[in-house]
Amino acid sequence: MPDPALVFLFATLPFSFWAAWSDLREMRIPNKLNLALFAMFLILGLILLPFGDYATRIGIAAAAFFVGFVLNAVGVIGGGDVKYIAAMLPYIPPGDLGLFCFILAACLLAAVAVHRIARALPPIRRLVPGWESWTAGKYFPMGFGLSGGLTAYLAVTAFNLRVGIG
Repeated sequence: MPDPALVFLFATLPFSFWAAWSDLREMRIPNKLNLALFAMFLILGLILLPFGDYATRIGIAAAAFFVGFVLNAVGVIGGGDVKYIAAMLPYIPPGDLGLFCFILAACLLAAVAVHRIARALPPIRRLVPGWESWTAGKYFPMGFGLSGGLTAYLAVTAFNLRVGIG
């Protein structure tokens, strides 16, 4: 049986690039991306995981979606970000949620720094002049950092890079 983290890494990579690019360009993460990412887990998870783990991961995604829905309703987080988080959470084993949150926090901070620096450099802005994220004001394209977090976590686990972490 192949390592689920390795399969999940390569399966989610195109979605991570798509979500980051779309959020940077349009300040939105398409619903079809989130549905496809979740559907892929439903298929791969059923093949790669014990049923109890599979069901638990879907339950965690549902709980995250509910909490995110409430946070979106009060204006704390964007709807696309909530759906993306719910679609990507099943790829994370429940026992690794702490490690994932640590990696995700680091990736979100790095994404903010990289985006702010890139936004301040005219040569970079000229490369992609139509990106809405350049002028989004107080809003930030979280799909950029969320994608980095998912990819970094899956790479760390797939290639057993946990030395000195958790």
